[in-house]
Amino acid sequence: MVGPVTNYASGQQMIPVGYTDLKDLNAFARAYAESKRGQSFEVRRLVGFCLLVKRHVMEEVGGFDERFGLGNFEDDDLCLRVRNRGYQLRVVEDCYIHHFGHMTMSILQGTNLMELLGLNRIKAREKWGEDIIGLIYREPATISLVLMVRSGGSVAHRTVEAIGSHADEIVAWCEDDSEDARCALGAYTNRIADTLENAMALATRDFVLAIYADEEWDEEALRLLTGLKVAVGSGTEAVELLVVRATAESGDLAAGVRRCRLARRSAGLRWNGVTGEFIVRSGAAVETSGITIRSTRLP
Repeated sequence: MVGPVTNYASGQQMIPVGYTDLKDLNAFARAYAESKRGQSFEVRRLVGFCLLVKRHVMEEVGGFDERFGLGNFEDDDLCLRVRNRGYQLRVVEDCYIHHFGHMTMSILQGTNLMELLGLNRIKAREKWGEDIIGLIYREPATISLVLMVRSGGSVAHRTVEAIGSHADEIVAWCEDDSEDARCALGAYTNRIADTLENAMALATRDFVLAIYADEEWDEEALRLLTGLKVAVGSGTEAVELLVVRATAESGDLAAGVRRCRLARRSAGLRWNGVTGEFIVRSGAAVETSGITIRSTRLP
């Protein structure tokens, strides 16, 4: 989802302008756009006066939430939902739009901007459970990727490279300690532990993501992982992923099983090698993600 630069907006979209009369608007816009041709930058929120969104993104996350009525915080709510699904928000610098600001509120009788801002901020808190501005600017969770190579297993290099770019550190462990597997993993990390327990102990980030090195993650799964780092709750102890079997012959997917593969490091959860997941206590705060990964063999 993208938005333009403008003369009037809260946040990073506002730029200084070189005109005071609207007759000079077009000349300024053309010159500024030419000077910034092809440039854009990522942000955490966009102001809703002008947005360009891909159709499939809107179909996935939905439009403006009508609980916010005339407006204010409906754009923040949409931005957070888009980022929680792993999509980017960007400001397109070579698109300039003049924004008069709050004109809708000005022409409507009986509306009070400050009162509406306060009311809708409360509505946003009720919806999200926390202050929405705090959520927007909260730092994404960090992830320690623990790569596990099963006995006789291989390393799916393309997958490991892709997931590794989403992790903040990588630790590895080989079940049979084969030289071939250690060499393959050495391309991604020099932190290769002699036991799985030691590998888990080497993790230092907020969450530990444990995957087998021969599992496959597609682009959608990687995108959702990006969104999960933004969306995961501050009290969440573990997150379930759907693990499905991919047949070696055709790659067809069979019915899968949900496994707790992402765990908050401070929760101290132990790994169950039989089921291939973290063991969570009864009543633990566990989220279910939309991430699906393919495995040539299920535990």
